[in-house]
Amino acid sequence: MEIYIQFKTTKKGKRSTPHRLEIAKDSTIGDIKKKLLQDGMLQGEVSQKNVRLPIPQGRDDIRLFQDYQGEEELRPDESTILSHACYRNLPSLPEHQLKAEACIFVGIQLHLEIQLVPKPPTPDRQIYPSGHGANSPLWEQMQIKLLHFGRVSDLKRQIELVTGVVPERQHLLWKGKEVFKNNKLLIDVADGIVDTANGEVPTLQLWASECMILLRYRHNVIPLLLESTDTLRELKAEIFRRKHISLGNCVLVSCKGTVLSGLPGKGGNENDDRTLDELGITNGSDVYLVSRKYSTAHCGNHEIPKAEHRGISLSQLRHLEFVILTRCREEGWTSVDPKQRGKLLRPEEVTLYDLMHNYIRRATRKHNCSYVELVSRSTDAQIPSYFISHCWQGSVLNFVACLERHAFDRGLPETTSYWVCGYALNQHNLSAELSENHNSNPRQTPFLRAMEMTHGTVSLLDIHATCYSRVWCSFEVAMMMELKGKTRSEATQKEHTYDVYAMSKRRNGSTDIPVGITDGVVSADVTNASDLRLMMNSSDSTIENKGIFDRMKKYKAAKAKRQSRFPLETCHRALAIKLEDAEATLEQDKIRILNSIVGRTDNFLAKPPDSHSAYDVLNASLRSKFAEAGYRVALESDDKQKLGDFRVALSAAPLTHLNSAFAGCLQFRSEAKHFIGALPVSLEVLDLDIASIGFQSSAEFALKLDRLQNLRNLRLNARHCKALSSTKHFWEASAKLPALVELRVDLFNCLNLTSVDGLQSFGLASSLSYLSINLGGCRQLRSLQPLSLGLSTAATLRTCRLTFFIEDADSIAGFDNGLSGMTMLKKLCLTVSNSDNESLNVIARGLESLTNLHTLTICFIASYSISCVGSIGRSLSTFPDLRYLDLNFVGCGQVSSISEVAKGLKSCAKLESLNLLFKGCKGLSSVEGIGACVRRMTLLQKLALCFHGCSLSCIRELTDAFRTSTYASLKELSLSCSKNSSLSVDNFEFLSSANLPLLESFQLRFASCKRIASASGLSDLFISAKESQFKHIVLSFGGTSVPKEASARVCHAIAERQRNTLSTGFIEFPGIAPMRSPRDIVRVLSRLDCQTSPASRVGRECNFESTVTELN
Repeated sequence: MEIYIQFKTTKKGKRSTPHRLEIAKDSTIGDIKKKLLQDGMLQGEVSQKNVRLPIPQGRDDIRLFQDYQGEEELRPDESTILSHACYRNLPSLPEHQLKAEACIFVGIQLHLEIQLVPKPPTPDRQIYPSGHGANSPLWEQMQIKLLHFGRVSDLKRQIELVTGVVPERQHLLWKGKEVFKNNKLLIDVADGIVDTANGEVPTLQLWASECMILLRYRHNVIPLLLESTDTLRELKAEIFRRKHISLGNCVLVSCKGTVLSGLPGKGGNENDDRTLDELGITNGSDVYLVSRKYSTAHCGNHEIPKAEHRGISLSQLRHLEFVILTRCREEGWTSVDPKQRGKLLRPEEVTLYDLMHNYIRRATRKHNCSYVELVSRSTDAQIPSYFISHCWQGSVLNFVACLERHAFDRGLPETTSYWVCGYALNQHNLSAELSENHNSNPRQTPFLRAMEMTHGTVSLLDIHATCYSRVWCSFEVAMMMELKGKTRSEATQKEHTYDVYAMSKRRNGSTDIPVGITDGVVSADVTNASDLRLMMNSSDSTIENKGIFDRMKKYKAAKAKRQSRFPLETCHRALAIKLEDAEATLEQDKIRILNSIVGRTDNFLAKPPDSHSAYDVLNASLRSKFAEAGYRVALESDDKQKLGDFRVALSAAPLTHLNSAFAGCLQFRSEAKHFIGALPVSLEVLDLDIASIGFQSSAEFALKLDRLQNLRNLRLNARHCKALSSTKHFWEASAKLPALVELRVDLFNCLNLTSVDGLQSFGLASSLSYLSINLGGCRQLRSLQPLSLGLSTAATLRTCRLTFFIEDADSIAGFDNGLSGMTMLKKLCLTVSNSDNESLNVIARGLESLTNLHTLTICFIASYSISCVGSIGRSLSTFPDLRYLDLNFVGCGQVSSISEVAKGLKSCAKLESLNLLFKGCKGLSSVEGIGACVRRMTLLQKLALCFHGCSLSCIRELTDAFRTSTYASLKELSLSCSKNSSLSVDNFEFLSSANLPLLESFQLRFASCKRIASASGLSDLFISAKESQFKHIVLSFGGTSVPKEASARVCHAIAERQRNTLSTGFIEFPGIAPMRSPRDIVRVLSRLDCQTSPASRVGRECNFESTVTELN
């Protein structure tokens, strides 16, 4: 039988890929131990010393490979048959496992059969309609295969894919009893499936909840599982449990417009004991939750003279939403649609036409003003950040939800305003607002003036994309396209953005949710806050320098996943857009607008041309946005007709930039050749993500790539394409792109890649200035000779980034010649795995020819055989103009001397950034020469020295360098000497604000250096520095002998002088719980009343330890 082994290391809690093992059906625990040892799985972080096997009986897990010295109750019974032991996965490492290096999980593949219960467990329950009925043959045949490691959430997701029943409504029955109520594991002794070894297929029964309430709160739709007999009080309790929202200041409104609670006299708490059935809340009903603070809005007449300055804020939109929900039914609002005139409206049916008739015109009639002027609090302009293009037929509640989602996606503040014509213009005097005389230029209207002052445009669509069938919306799109190429800021080079939002059905069709197609990666796609700030305020070149370009792959994949929920039908309808055929209420409007689009300025009432190149460009540009977003959705939905339409639209698009993410899309393997063939020849930038797809050769996706003769920037992400064995066709096609300036190729973990043949062709790419190739993890790659040959003729390269694994010395033969051929190179970044002394010398020889280098980064990963770094050090003397240097020898435990590195650094006096990492070099006992080098580098802005885990006993040379030199430009300083048990530092008085006047980021790490007994000088540094000078402070002194009183003085100095600007930090001293953020320090000092005089501070210090411990 097959079992699967998975390791979970305590380091970051990561799990390994499951290993498949063939074992006999009656194998014992002892057999598994032998198998693990024979297959060599227990290596690296997963050693046999502390491997544990979690057990389900409630006691501590057992160690598989350790003698227990008589503790028989903890010794594993090696004769126990594995399937009888019922070992199970644990959701996370419990406290007693924290000392383990790794945990081993043994799992059996489960074959589960799912059957829909034909009758509910009790008569008062009904099955909610799903994609497949109870009598469908599918239910008799459906089997799901999951690993033992799988959780119930995995099982429920697979059930949803087949049945359409969302996980929140799924109830699983095992042997007549409901199980897994708390998302337990698939195999659980107490409450789960345990009989899996006899070859039978366990049968689970499924029934779906009868009453699912859909809570709508801003852009969120939250499913709540309740029964029709539950009361409103229970609904409120469920809302609080799910969202932790106190309903004291909120109003609940049903989809019919009935106020359920929150408004005294209309629906306070008097309905709490009524059932949902009595309140008319049925299965699948929407319930709206709105804050009561939006129940009122300022009503006055604050004139804002210019219509383009009348943006409507999110809070003002929420007030409109409140008005619609609470007054629509009560006041009997009726429809103005001629087809259903007089019909009583539900809140979700109210369009902007209806809102104008039933509320806005009435509210603004007295003051003869626009709605924005009515609700504004002053005459100050409400400058819009985004321009909204939409048609008035759509639901206003959906309109607000889409803008809520847009604000969330882009991370916009509450004060963000949107320009919406219906709210910005005075509906009682539109002619004056629009300067309308039927001969006027539509470009002189407030529409264009408002658009020009915004950051971007947002189009809101319905399922039929009606917005593009209205001529004013067409004009807005045309003007947006003109603005799009113009930069908004010379500093950030950001373009006018264009986003499209619509309401999309969930996969099971149960409800609508707002989804957007955005220009570029947005806040919702980014997990790192600092990355987001950098992206929002920087150009691409700055992002590259900050080193986050690699993380952008993950963010772009998140964007693709988010946009995949956009309705496919809307994307497909948008492909038929013809803006020249748009309709208008007044024919003169259409004539004037079309003449403006084609560039006519003499007579706007002349008959516009029926066809024009300006129409074609606009139509193609707009269609391309939807073709890009909908291509993958159509591919995965297996709709060949729509997919063909998307190909045609893409090929006709006047695109210059295209970002396509197909990572993990298995269908793309057969589609790749058609996709590449459909790419428009106008492309200048192509970013293609095909990670984790089963390509065997680059011929499957690269054969037609060379037709893109205008391509300047090509980025290919093919990580984890484990079947890929040859990339020859890709390299050859890339070399035939005459305009190519930048090429980035990521082939990380392509385990079957045996050759990079074709790379020698790069001598033909005469325009190439930037090259990045990641071959990390490609352990079958035997030779880098094609790469070396290609580099040797790439004389135009300015930047080169290479990552590769070295099998042996022969595989890197000739690489020195490749490096020496890049004579114009300014920036070189090398990341090398499994290097030894010989291969290091090869690299060093190649470096000696690169005399123009400005930036050099060399990182040796898992290169345990390196013992001498002298050749790298000697090569540094050839770089007199070097500005940035990063040498990483982490884990090279055999390195015993860095004196040659120090000698080489003497020639690098112009360095602005120096990063030397020798972490884990246990043979290193001296930093001789480094201090003398640092003393000469007075232009440094960043300095990082790491000797963590070395064998240092003294760093006096370094301390003397800081004591005697002034570093007027240094902003970032990091010195790490943790786990040097013999290291002694008398004091830290060598660090002074006079010598480090601009220091902002400061890190000292001396954890576990037991001989350090003083922190003298640190408190003086923070007190004498300018107030609020530091933004980042790390002080790691845990395991030293620094007295608590001295620790307290340092913390007081930081909190009193530097706490206002600290954004990140970590402080740890012996006997005091770690303070992991500046907030912790501030909380401690505020508890101790820091504003008292220095004289009384001494008495407070005795309470410092207990205060920190209590607050942590």
